[in-house]
Amino acid sequence: DPSPPFALPRIINAKCSDGIEREFHLMGLIIETPGHVFSIVQTDPLKDTWHLLNDSKVEEIAPARLEDYRKDVYVLCYIRADKKKEYTD
Repeated sequence: DPSPPFALPRIINAKCSDGIEREFHLMGLIIETPGHVFSIVQTDPLKDTWHLLNDSKVEEIAPARLEDYRKDVYVLCYIRADKKKEYTD
């Protein structure tokens, strides 16, 4: 039996190579289903807006729907919180 899906951590704390603990925010997911790969990205972190990018189809999805994809997550992408402003500019 496969292990149960994990809860998607929207924010994680980790000690960096400089020894300082920093906060990281989820900003993207790469999803792999049998024979297909697509992504979900946070397009506006200030409004918590997410878009599903599936081939030529792009659709906005509610943040609560991220959990629907957790069993198929292949890669989680995070951004360091103190770099988030650079990402939104």
